[in-house]
Amino acid sequence: MKKDKFEEMTARIISQLEKGVVPWRRTWNQIVMGAARNHFTGYVYRGINRFILDGFEVPRFATFHQISGAGHRVKKGQNPSPSISGKCSFSMPTESG
Repeated sequence: MKKDKFEEMTARIISQLEKGVVPWRRTWNQIVMGAARNHFTGYVYRGINRFILDGFEVPRFATFHQISGAGHRVKKGQNPSPSISGKCSFSMPTESG
């Protein structure tokens, strides 16, 4: 059975905590290299994606389409890093309904 994204994220956080690493604290490497960001857009990942993408030596990420569009190729056998995206919208009820 395939793991749910949230189960996988929980397992990663627990694994880091068991190693004595507090995943929401900045490490020296993050200060030197900066936070995880998209290589092409410069977007700095926030929220749960900061935890998911933590622990890589070079914290630069891109989509398959961004890499292909730039004329590069992804090495055969490479696995994608998970990320979670979503948009929330809130609305206030009106007096009429």
